[in-house]
Amino acid sequence: MKERWRVGTLWTVAIASIGIGVAGSALGPGGSPGAFAAPGAGAPSVARAAEGTELEERRDQAEVHRLAAAGALEEGDPEAATRAALQALALDAEEAASWELLGDLRFRQERFEEARAAYERAAELDGHRFRTWLQLGRTLRELERPEEAQAAISRARELQPDHPDAAAVAAALAEGRGDLRQASDLYESAARRTRGRKRASLLTRLAAVRERDGDRAAAAAALLAAAEADDTSAARWGRAAAALRATGAEEDARRAQERAAALEASTAG
Repeated sequence: MKERWRVGTLWTVAIASIGIGVAGSALGPGGSPGAFAAPGAGAPSVARAAEGTELEERRDQAEVHRLAAAGALEEGDPEAATRAALQALALDAEEAASWELLGDLRFRQERFEEARAAYERAAELDGHRFRTWLQLGRTLRELERPEEAQAAISRARELQPDHPDAAAVAAALAEGRGDLRQASDLYESAARRTRGRKRASLLTRLAAVRERDGDRAAAAAALLAAAEADDTSAARWGRAAAALRATGAEEDARRAQERAAALEASTAG
């Protein structure tokens, strides 16, 4: 990463010295210091055990706050979600999941620089989190930093090569740099692994790329497939009908138009 996220005082947790596991008992037979206990070993062992217990409790509390933040985010309460996410970080600033959650909050608020910093910190703490790299790639794309976005998405695809979301972002980046063939292949690959409206959206993007590439018949076929994937959308069937008619596929165009009309009539009724 070119920049390192610096954790502010709000999130600083005084746990730098807590890296030692809970020590075993230094007590000899009968529960009192015995022949097997090193001189002065009892008090440090108890202290380390207490520190370990406190750290586990802080981590458990941080998890509770993360769950509360995720729930508030789903309910559309970003302020409550932010408070809970910051509380989680105050308790355990070395947990990648908390930084990823803060990144999600900032991304939804379109505070993309802050989202980038949070995702980068999450990636530093745990470089094997697929979703962190995916979201970092999306954020960098929003910030119009395509080369860095491509690097993040490439890492995400290394972790989960067949995930459709990573392929979709990679397709958008390829489309942005004018590599229409790669964009087409990636959109098609992502669409094969999805269903419903998400598949329809990807097929619509595929149609736009094929149209730009001059293949109107393939674009029309993609629009028809999008309408079939989201069968309840009269608008999608209407667009498919128009595109098919323009390529001379009259039978398919007629069928698509009939479906669009039926959906419009059912909605009006």
